[in-house]
Amino acid sequence: AARILRDRRGSGAAVLDGACGTGYGSDILKKTGAASIVGVDIAEDAVAYARQHYGSDACFFQVQDVSELAGFPDASFDAVVSFETIEHIDLPLRFLARARAVLKPGGLIILSTPNKWGLTIDHQVDYDYATLMDHVGRFFTVEEVYAQNSGCLELWVNRGQPRRIVKAEGQDRETAECFIAVCRKA
Repeated sequence: AARILRDRRGSGAAVLDGACGTGYGSDILKKTGAASIVGVDIAEDAVAYARQHYGSDACFFQVQDVSELAGFPDASFDAVVSFETIEHIDLPLRFLARARAVLKPGGLIILSTPNKWGLTIDHQVDYDYATLMDHVGRFFTVEEVYAQNSGCLELWVNRGQPRRIVKAEGQDRETAECFIAVCRKA
């Protein structure tokens, strides 16, 4: 995500990190030269940690549900980044609609989700390639999708693949542990 933001948005971008957790990823995104990073997460303790360890004038955090993104005006961000989030949300289409609303025209959303991990107490939607494309395609133009694997052979979800991030084409769509989608608001 950092590489894509640096290459496609350049410095000075306003970035929303949706479901930022403890802020580690926001800190990485800050190093892209973004003008501002706003991290939101529903967990108060995670946001408190993020503020303490990564907060600055250019990187701040707030407790908020990513399905709402309340208080942000429409077209206020150049990019939205949200990793391993959409599968946890009861109303993922609402999240995508709100992300689209807060993005400026031509803005990017970069999101990731597990590939066929099954429904769990935490995963509300079991994404595969087709379902992910259906959901994001309702709101954005899909530019690229990557297959990501951790390389951990003990994890069945890794599907025996080496550590990698490759274009999600052909068989890689089936063997991906996770997908990373790069999409644009038209």
